[in-house]
Amino acid sequence: MVVEKPEKGRAQVDEKGVFIYIIIPSRKNIFLVLFLCGWFGFWSIPETDIIKDLVQGTQSKGFEIFPLFWLMAWTVMGAMVLSVIIGVMAGKEVITLSPSMIKIERKAYGVGLSKEYFLSEVRNFRTQMSGESMDYGLEAWGFGGGRLAFDYELKTVKFASGIDESEAAYLLDRLKQKGIK
Repeated sequence: MVVEKPEKGRAQVDEKGVFIYIIIPSRKNIFLVLFLCGWFGFWSIPETDIIKDLVQGTQSKGFEIFPLFWLMAWTVMGAMVLSVIIGVMAGKEVITLSPSMIKIERKAYGVGLSKEYFLSEVRNFRTQMSGESMDYGLEAWGFGGGRLAFDYELKTVKFASGIDESEAAYLLDRLKQKGIK
């Protein structure tokens, strides 16, 4: 019989004075990274061909504008896929709780998105179980909500993606100890 050791969890919780920091590294999905790297390699082949045609001027007259718009759209899509690859490999979510604010950052290599919310406007702090949300499937791609949620004015804010339900319940208890309602 094999006995499984209990896990510590993925989130790192640090308390410094009145601040609490929760750092959750992204889930490393090697299949997704390998698939997207291969996809990105094949995706870049037509893009380099169009750039070469535009630079050399081999496009036929009357069609100069279409390849330019196509190149812009193709580049934006490639940049999105590259950001997913970087997010899965090096991304993390940092939740900072202060006496008056909660700050949620999703970043990789120090670059990313950050949002701040007034604690006085935060209501109904809760766990969000898997399958309860439409964007649960997007978490694997680095998008979507997470396992914790709260209501802020007239919208629901979801965060703490990449953790299990039991770890979400633990983090919710830690946050409630600090006065979150």
